[in-house]
Amino acid sequence: GGQGARQWAHGGPARPSRLSARDIEALRIERLLRGGRGRKPGDPVARTSRGTPLGALFMKPSGTWVLGRRVDGRELSLRPTPADAAHRLPGHERLGCQACHTAWTHQCAACHTRLEPAGEQWDNVVGARTAGRWVETGGDMRIDRPTLGIDPRGRIGPFIPGMPLVAAFGDVRISRRLFAPADPHTTTREARPCASCHADPLALGLGRGRLWRLDGSWHFEPAPPPEASSTAPIPAWPDGVPWDGWTGPQGPGLAEATRTGARPFGPGELRRILDVSLCLPCHGRYDDPLYKDYRGGLERLRSGEAPRCAGPREP
Repeated sequence: GGQGARQWAHGGPARPSRLSARDIEALRIERLLRGGRGRKPGDPVARTSRGTPLGALFMKPSGTWVLGRRVDGRELSLRPTPADAAHRLPGHERLGCQACHTAWTHQCAACHTRLEPAGEQWDNVVGARTAGRWVETGGDMRIDRPTLGIDPRGRIGPFIPGMPLVAAFGDVRISRRLFAPADPHTTTREARPCASCHADPLALGLGRGRLWRLDGSWHFEPAPPPEASSTAPIPAWPDGVPWDGWTGPQGPGLAEATRTGARPFGPGELRRILDVSLCLPCHGRYDDPLYKDYRGGLERLRSGEAPRCAGPREP
């Protein structure tokens, strides 16, 4: 739905626009689904960031917005996002709602496609059987916490493996590792804990495994891949990224996304995110004074004003 949708669904600051005659046709199907409740030109309307009218949101005569359920037409009141420390945390300005409030996503990170030249297969284009048989083998399918990345609008949100595949043409192998921005629709009221992002290699796009810090540097040991469920083994990516990873501590390598402008975290971003995890054992609350001026806290740490702290001292 876009940031505009999130703003209105959570009582954001934007002002509504007015429905035009062009919008009415766009809402025609929505009216049918809602049993005939219609709109007229001039009515207030909330829009997505792309300008699409949100047909399920209605402004009451009192000026408040409600969400009309399509199933039964019941009106649900909308409460604004709390203006508390959890939603106003400095450094989280790019964080989308779903980054913290998505419970799980599908994770399929090992698809295999191979060509058998000696076989035959029905070709829908020519309407006949043609030489060559393509065989696709599904890999390890899981339901797990989402990977995070930067979406095309520059916001941090959930991603899933969109097309990590190995195509084999005899001895020739082509590897493509694409992740896709996701709208998992597994939203929960409770947000994921801080450490589940800042200290979780899967969330950061590194893949499953073990993270630790030694001599001022972060190190990652990937978990072994599951046993292949087919004759096609699960290979390592040519740039050394683990089978279920999107990026690496030294850079994104061959990482791609299914949307132009989307990308994984870069080395500098990863380091900054991970360094915060060192503070969480002692500073685990959103309203901790440290996060009001985190950079200043790091400077005090490096200058020796916080000698008991185990955080990252080097610049």
